[in-house]
Amino acid sequence: MNQTFIRSTLDQSCIHSNSSLPVFPVSKSLLLGAVLFGFAFAFEGNAQQGTVVGWGDNRIGQVNVPPGLTNVVAISAGEWHSLALKADGTVVAWGADHGVPSDLTNVVMIAAAGFHNLVMTADGTVRAWGQNDHGQCEVPPDLTNVVALTGGWTHSLALKSDGTVVGWGRSSEGQTTSPEGLTDVVAIDSGEYHNLALKSDGTVVAWGWNGVGQTDVPPGLTNVVAIDASGLHSLALKADGTVVAWGFNEVGQIDVPADLSNVVALGGGLEHNLALKSDGTVVGWGSNAAWANDECQFVGNPDCVREPVGQINIPVGLSNVVAVAAGNFHSLALKTDGTPPPSSVLSKPQRVGNTFSCSAHTRSGRAYVLQYSESLVNPNWISLPLVPGTGGERLFIDSNAGSAERYYRIRRW
Repeated sequence: MNQTFIRSTLDQSCIHSNSSLPVFPVSKSLLLGAVLFGFAFAFEGNAQQGTVVGWGDNRIGQVNVPPGLTNVVAISAGEWHSLALKADGTVVAWGADHGVPSDLTNVVMIAAAGFHNLVMTADGTVRAWGQNDHGQCEVPPDLTNVVALTGGWTHSLALKSDGTVVGWGRSSEGQTTSPEGLTDVVAIDSGEYHNLALKSDGTVVAWGWNGVGQTDVPPGLTNVVAIDASGLHSLALKADGTVVAWGFNEVGQIDVPADLSNVVALGGGLEHNLALKSDGTVVGWGSNAAWANDECQFVGNPDCVREPVGQINIPVGLSNVVAVAAGNFHSLALKTDGTPPPSSVLSKPQRVGNTFSCSAHTRSGRAYVLQYSESLVNPNWISLPLVPGTGGERLFIDSNAGSAERYYRIRRW
C-alpha cells in the first residue's frame, strides 16, 4: 500500500508517493495518515457498511444471521451468541440469550463476552447486560473516558483514554486486576480467564489465569499492532502482517499456518482462529469441531468428545471481508459489496504556539489515536490518548508540539 503525502507551505505545494514509509495493517490497527506541520494525508480504509456471514456451530442459532441485516459497521462473537452494530447506532443480537435492551440507541462500540455484552454509547456511557453472577455487568459508576471494551467468561475490561485499564466482575485468577504500573495501553482483549494489553511501543502485557501458558508472552515479541485473547490461547499480529500464537495447543490452535502472511485482523475462538488478509479473504486454523459432552470443559480430559461443525471451513467464495470474529465454535465475517471505501483527507492542520491540531473523519465503533515521530527514518511513534470515533469529523490535538519538525499520523483500532 503506497502512502501519498500532501505538503503545503507558504509558497508551494507538491505531491509525493513513497512506498518505503511505514505501512500498517488496515483493521484493528490502521495507518490513516501522517502530518508534518503543514503536511497532511489520510486514508480511511475499511470504512464501509456491510452484511454478516456466519458459519460453524449453530446449535443455539449463533450463526443464523437475521434476514435483511444490512448496514453493519462492526461485529462481535460471544461464547454462544453474536452481535452486530449498525450504522444507525442500533445493536442486533442472535444466538443464546440474544435480547437487546429496548432503550439502547446511539451505540458506537460493542463487545460480546461470555454470556454478557458490553457497549458504549455516543455520550461515552458504558452499558452491560446478560449474565451477572459475578458482577460482570455492574459497570463502575465513575467509569469515564472509555475508548475500548472487552469481556471474558465472567469479567469485563475497559480501556481509558489515558492508557489505563479498569476491570470488574470475577477476579478469581486476578483477571480484573491490571498489572501494577500498566500504562500507555492502546488495545485490550480478554480470553476466558486472561487478558492481553497492547502498549503504544508495540509490546504485549498479559495477566490472569496462566494454567496452559496463555499469559506467557514470547520473549522479544515486539512490533505488535493487534492482539486477540482467545479461549485458552493468545494471538498477536505484527506490523509485517505475520501472526504469533501461544498458550493451549490441544487441537492445533497455536499452530499458525507456515505460509500465512499479509494479515490485517484476527479473531480467536475457544479452539480455533481466523485471520483476515489484506486481499479480503479469510484463513482459519485449529479445531474444526465443537464439544459434544461436558467432559470437554476440563482441560486435556481424554473423555472429551468433539463433533465436526466446520468453524474453520471458510465459505466458498467469501471475499471482500473487512472484519472477522470468533465465538466458542462459530465464526463471523463482515463483508462489503467490494466498492472501494471512501478516503478522508486530514484537514485543517495548524500550529498555534506549541499546539498542533488537525481534523479527520472518524467512524462510530472505532478508537483513534494521534501519534507523532521526530523522523520518518526508523521512526519512534509516540501515542497521544486514544479517542472514540464520532461518526463524523473530529479534532485531534497535540498540546505539547515543541519540535520544529514533527511528523504525525492517525491510527484506528
